[in-house]
Amino acid sequence: MLLTPHWVFDDYTAVTPDFLRAHGVTLLLTDLDYTLAPKSVREPDDAVRAWLAALAAAGVLLQAVLNNAMASPNVIGVNAGAGLAALCAAALWPAHPNAVQPAAFAGALAAALLVYGLALGAGVSRTTLVLAG
Repeated sequence: MLLTPHWVFDDYTAVTPDFLRAHGVTLLLTDLDYTLAPKSVREPDDAVRAWLAALAAAGVLLQAVLNNAMASPNVIGVNAGAGLAALCAAALWPAHPNAVQPAAFAGALAAALLVYGLALGAGVSRTTLVLAG
């Protein structure tokens, strides 16, 4: 299924819980980078908080898609762990091609846990997590 926007709004306040409910929308998938608050603002203002609370009260889930390169899985080594495990599985068990996908998943999980463990030992800051990857 290809996701394409059916509605485009000029302002986030036009996306009301009533509108979403009327159209049967229970998940709002949106790209909100610096739309709700400027980059320099750390906390949303009261209007944004009220809008988010209204969505939550209506049972609408909000999933933000970020254009943040620092949130990419290759930054903390997840892609590298998956690739290494897939390569090892293909090399060690060439007669079992179905072993590659589970190995890749296990490698990605192992890489994420390893990086998290390294960052945990150093104090779990975002910077440490990215640098450990």
